[in-house]
Amino acid sequence: MHWLADSDCDPPEAQPKRVAVAETAVKINGEWSWLYATIDTETKLILDVALFGRHGTDPAAAFLHHLREKHDLSETELLVDQFGYRTALSRLGLSGRVNYTERNLIEKWFHTLTMRLDRFHISWEAVGRASASGLNSSCITTTVRDRTKRSMERHRSRKYRTRQC
Repeated sequence: MHWLADSDCDPPEAQPKRVAVAETAVKINGEWSWLYATIDTETKLILDVALFGRHGTDPAAAFLHHLREKHDLSETELLVDQFGYRTALSRLGLSGRVNYTERNLIEKWFHTLTMRLDRFHISWEAVGRASASGLNSSCITTTVRDRTKRSMERHRSRKYRTRQC
């Protein structure tokens, strides 16, 4: 068993050359917030993630300021979109440019995160409904495990079928 306390508190220090920066809207307990994140385009290491109650130049500047405190950005080019970042970069004296192509890594990360959160939410709701109806969690786990196993077996059998002429 691994304990969170046994792990390092801070991510490894990085001196990235190119960092993709982006934000996305997330709904938490019915309230909209903005999730900001950065990724090193070479190592694909997530450098920082932060949640803000609003969107704009001030949160972007605060996020980039915190990123600069954690990592050496003196030689780093930040790849950003138009919204609020150019002003934030100028305020902080950071180097960056608008780039939609190479920022694709961070957009993919947001997509994956959203997909996983949706799956978790669906599973969580299913457990809640099952608990309300009197089923225990081991029944739910067994059912999900059985369905996954059957699905994998069907997939494997299709994969190795040969076509007869």
